[in-house]
Amino acid sequence: MPNAVERTTTISEEIGMPGIKGIDEPFSLGASLGRFIGEALGRIRFRRHQIITPRVGANAVIFDDEGRVLLTKRQDNGLWCLPGGHMDLGETIQETAIRETEEETGLKVAIERLVGVYSRPHPCYVYKDPRKQILVVTFVCRPIGGSLRLSAETTDFGYFSPDKLPGEMLPGHEMRIADALGGGVTVR
Repeated sequence: MPNAVERTTTISEEIGMPGIKGIDEPFSLGASLGRFIGEALGRIRFRRHQIITPRVGANAVIFDDEGRVLLTKRQDNGLWCLPGGHMDLGETIQETAIRETEEETGLKVAIERLVGVYSRPHPCYVYKDPRKQILVVTFVCRPIGGSLRLSAETTDFGYFSPDKLPGEMLPGHEMRIADALGGGVTVR
């Protein structure tokens, strides 16, 4: 069985940190181990025992006075979708929906109601990396300011009748629009 110095050296090599070979004195070993542990904890958490969880995001369903829904066309894949995106640390899910809508459309919005929580992996996606699964909370929102504009993330925007949505949409977004029209709260 390896002694403490040998085992620490092995761990240090596994996580890409210099070892503590050549320490003979118990006091030096303790001090070195303390420094080593302090420096290594973060690396172990992020490299060796990474917790894999879904990303969290929010969408906004915005209807105009004619009952049409606002969609944006994504710059990265050319698909139409509801405004929205990933949650930032330190914000609520409602703040995510508000921030992402303004970033992508230029509109300032207020949350009116919860539409649903969507966590089921969509059958159109292949999750080679499980961190790609997304938990999305969708809200009906109403504009309270700003003006529609393009962003670095969008190439087009428009209001569409829910029964005449563009053909190339991000998977799951048609369902979220239908759920918003239904008036209840959905968990899928």
